[in-house]
Parts: sequence; C-alpha cells; structure tokens
Amino acid sequence: MSELGFKEGEVLSDSKIKMYIFVSISVITLILTIIIQLSYIKKFTDFISEGYLNSNPIVRVDKINDDEYIELNVSESVQKEIINLLKDLEVKIAGPEKLYTRDDADYMIYSNSNRDFRIFVLVDEELLVFPEETLRGYYVINNEDFFEKFGNLLQ
Repeated sequence: MSELGFKEGEVLSDSKIKMYIFVSISVITLILTIIIQLSYIKKFTDFISEGYLNSNPIVRVDKINDDEYIELNVSESVQKEIINLLKDLEVKIAGPEKLYTRDDADYMIYSNSNRDFRIFVLVDEELLVFPEETLRGYYVINNEDFFEKFGNLLQ
C-alpha cells in the first residue's frame, strides 16, 4: 500500500484524482492565506480615516484600573501630539492566538465625536488593539519608542 492509502497497481478514477487535487489546492490556499494575514502590515489610517485625524479631533484618554476608568486631563497640545504619534504608525498583527478586551488594556484612547475612534493600549505587552476592527493585538513596527513617548505625554 502506498503512503496515500492506495493499493499497488490500483487505477485512480477521474473523480478521485479531482478530489485529491481539490483538497491539495484548498490546503495550500488556506496556509497561504494564514501566512499573508499574519504578516500583513497596516497603517493607522487603515483604521481611522486621515480626514478625521486632520480635523483636529478632541481625544480623550482613560487610565483603566480593573473595572474603573479614570479620565485623564489631557491638554489640547497633548491631544495633538497623541494624534501626531498615531498618524504615521504602521502596525503588524501580533498573532491570531490571543484576543484582547478593554480589561487587558492599560489605557483607552477615544473620541466622543467618532465612535470608531477607540484604541486600547497595552503598555507591558507593547500592543495596540483597535476594537472596532478586531480584538487582536497589533505591534507597532515603525516607531519603537511609541509606548515610551505615549507614557511621557501622559505625565
């Protein structure tokens, strides 16, 4: 018997051959799709429109402690700096194995004028989560000091 479970000398029917080709192509397509999704790089403007970011939105930041949200007093100049920090970010998905919620986050950045503008910041893990898009975490790939700069702005 061969590795595929066929008897020696057995002639495969056209339907069996087509089925094995279909299954093989499907498996390869699935593997390639997963690889592409895991390596896909997104810009911040893929989540929030550039037009909205250029409209000088009011940005709020909450510190999250367990179930308590403490709104931080963020000046207008710091809000603009946060937007500028975010504007040019490129992020890469951290992986499909873990999903995050606001309970995992240290901060939430949001705007009352745009319900889609909400970001969870996980400082220790150095991850951002865009809950309107997905609950997966994203690594910042083009600004290795992002989390340090963000923390400094809130002090």
